[in-house]
Amino acid sequence: MPDSVVLPNVLTHYYRPFSRPLLSLSALSEQELLGVLEGLARQEPLPYRLTDPAYLSERRRLERLMRHQFETKGGRPEREFPHYFVLGEFSLWESDGSSRVQIPLRTVESVAVSFTLTDSFFNYRRHNLRGVEIPLRPYHGQLFALEELPAQLALHGLPGEAWRFHPERRFDVYVEAQIWSDEPVRHLLATA
Repeated sequence: MPDSVVLPNVLTHYYRPFSRPLLSLSALSEQELLGVLEGLARQEPLPYRLTDPAYLSERRRLERLMRHQFETKGGRPEREFPHYFVLGEFSLWESDGSSRVQIPLRTVESVAVSFTLTDSFFNYRRHNLRGVEIPLRPYHGQLFALEELPAQLALHGLPGEAWRFHPERRFDVYVEAQIWSDEPVRHLLATA
C-alpha cells in the first residue's frame, strides 16, 4: 500500500467536442433525453451505456444513494444530481478527442463535493451493463468526503494506469468527484 499520495489539485470534466460541458442526462425529462441522445448519435456512435435501456434509471438510483451517503457525512448537496469530474486527469479521455474543462480543487467547498475511488457506476455495482463482474474492492459501495480522501488514497493509492495492464483492476479507472452545487462551476454553466 502507498505510504503517501500527492493529492491532485485540479478537477477535470470531460465532454465530447460537439457537446457542451456539464450536461446532466439525469436531470432531463424522458423527451429531452431522447432529443439529446439523438443529437449525440448523429455525431458519433453512442457509448454502450447510453444505448442500454436500464442505464438511466440505474444511474438515477445510484445518484440518490450517493446524495444520501453524502448528506450523512455532513455534505450539503444543493443539486439533485451532481456534476461529474475526475480528480486530476484521466489518460484515456485525454487521448480520445474529448474536450475538457478544469477547476482548482481548492475552489470547491468540502460540503459541496464527494468522491468515489472509481467511476461511481462501477463503485456501486457487482456487474457492468454487459454482465462482466466488477472485482470487489474495500472501498466499493462507499462515498468519501474531501477530508477523508487523503487517508483513503494513502491506503489504496491513485488508480494510475493499472486499469490498462491488470485485468482485476480494469474498473479502477480514476477517482471520481461529484460536485453537488452549481456555484463552483457557474462560470462554466454560463458559457454552455
